[in-house]
Amino acid sequence: MTGVLGMIDLLRDNPSVEDRDNFLTTLKQSAVLLMAVLNDVLDFSKMENDRLEIHACDFDFESLAQSTLDLFFNAASLKGLLISLALDPGSSPFVHGDPVRIQQVMSNLINNAIKFTDSGSVTVRVKARAVEGGTQVWRVEVRDTGIGVPPDQVDSLFEPFTQADEGTGRRFGGTGLGLAISRRLIEAMDGEMGFDSKHGRGSTFWFELTLPEASAKPARARPVRVATPPARSLKVLVAEDNPVNQLLITALLCRQGHVPTCVEDGLKAVDAACASHFDCILMDMQMPVMDGITATRTIRQSTGPCANVPIIALTADASPERRRFYDNADLTDFMTKPIDGNALGERLAEIAALEVTASLDVAFDQEHLARLRAALGPTRLQSLLDLFAIELNHRPDQLCDHLLAGRLDQAKWEAHNLKGAALSVGATELGTAAMAVEQLTAADNIKVNARLIDQLEKAATAARTALGRPALDGGRASATNA
Repeated sequence: MTGVLGMIDLLRDNPSVEDRDNFLTTLKQSAVLLMAVLNDVLDFSKMENDRLEIHACDFDFESLAQSTLDLFFNAASLKGLLISLALDPGSSPFVHGDPVRIQQVMSNLINNAIKFTDSGSVTVRVKARAVEGGTQVWRVEVRDTGIGVPPDQVDSLFEPFTQADEGTGRRFGGTGLGLAISRRLIEAMDGEMGFDSKHGRGSTFWFELTLPEASAKPARARPVRVATPPARSLKVLVAEDNPVNQLLITALLCRQGHVPTCVEDGLKAVDAACASHFDCILMDMQMPVMDGITATRTIRQSTGPCANVPIIALTADASPERRRFYDNADLTDFMTKPIDGNALGERLAEIAALEVTASLDVAFDQEHLARLRAALGPTRLQSLLDLFAIELNHRPDQLCDHLLAGRLDQAKWEAHNLKGAALSVGATELGTAAMAVEQLTAADNIKVNARLIDQLEKAATAARTALGRPALDGGRASATNA
């Protein structure tokens, strides 16, 4: 907090550009540290008051370990550390347990290993052995080449507010709650946690959990998304009562090319959503007049233009218990405060691309589009549709002109290319019409069929309309009316 307040005061003094950048970097680092402290204190408070909850479900332990490690590659690389994962999942990686709490413990151990290691490596080893009754004992070890644990701190390391800093300084920072919280989480899951360390030669922190095998094979974890530009600008309704948060979210949305509209309570969010169409709603959960959950359910139950649009929850309470509570509130997604601009951009880019492809009507084969989306991802699919839209701007009209003028060789070539482009993106009606023209031009005794040309033009118009791309010349008269 001292860093946050101090940097704000320095920024008010109109510093140079270089100093301002340094102050802002320090301010961000201080705020991130402050958020970590608050999260630790809140978790520890819940444990002290016996409010800790464990929620078990089927999950893939191997995927969980890999996705957790992925979160720390950047932090390790910035310190020049080699970070790696060694997996031995035994008979099956699919188990029944609480993946959120297990990931919380793994994240804490990996973060500590990186923090207390100046050079060398951090290795995460995950292995399982089968035991009786269809269960497995999972052991996770996080080994580092860091400073190790001083002998005089070995006995108290898992006590609250204890940290293995060298000497009496506060070189590494933190609350000293992470290991205490981690051990209590493991014990709440009937597991065991410990460590082996040699001062100055590194440490290995480990935990063991006995977990039953999953009743069914769960879905694999989603891959980490890469930030991409949005496929189109979105109209976003922001329901947020805090003026500072409103300013932050609005700035993020505008920078990403979206158009925000802000309201300060849940009732106004409902009124806005029922009066106008928005592509997405960012909904704060704690607001005056009407809370976010009630507002979300009211919008979903309405017949208004936003009844089925994505609604993303915004909340400062990132606890697993609260998130599971929101899972039953008919929300599309969940984001925690302070808002991560990159994560918000990724989610909105995905919504933009999905909404564009979902809006394509019967002119496109929806099953074909779904297969393309699964293979390419929504953003690459949108790029493919954009290229096809360029084709639609000229090729169908050129094809019809060649046919009407009797230029059969050119018509055959245009029809062949249009057929391939249309069928590749699932514009089946247009592709079929182009195929019929291609076959017709291959015959020696061709006679231009006005009905076929009319069918081709109508299919092209339908595809343009579905893509929201009218012809550049405003369209042309059909052959039957020419």
